Amino acid sequence: MNASSLSLATQPPKDPPTDSYVFPPLIVARTQHYLTIDLRRSIQVGDPITLVPEPANPTDPQSIRVHWQDQQIGYLCKDDNPLIFHLLRQGCPLTAVVAWFSPSTDPPITIYILLPKL
Repeated sequence: MNASSLSLATQPPKDPPTDSYVFPPLIVARTQHYLTIDLRRSIQVGDPITLVPEPANPTDPQSIRVHWQDQQIGYLCKDDNPLIFHLLRQGCPLTAVVAWFSPSTDPPITIYILLPKL
């Protein structure tokens, strides 16, 4: 079975939380290397996402892996990395959630990155 034959509907975008400052929605790249059929069936709009800086990456030392439930599902796009990487390395309490998900498109996921309001 391939991704286009999944019987899952596109999940509509979720409004970002109001208790956080919200970065514009970001696309999760390279998902085709990580999203299995089971993952495509499991990910839901609103699910928490973990962002993992990857400074040892030889291609891009500011790369950021994107994880869902401790499983890598892709990377942030290279153009989005510098600011997010810097904030994470400084210990900024950024969190992320799935903003939009479509199991049959590529890329299938966009995320909101959130900074809690003080």
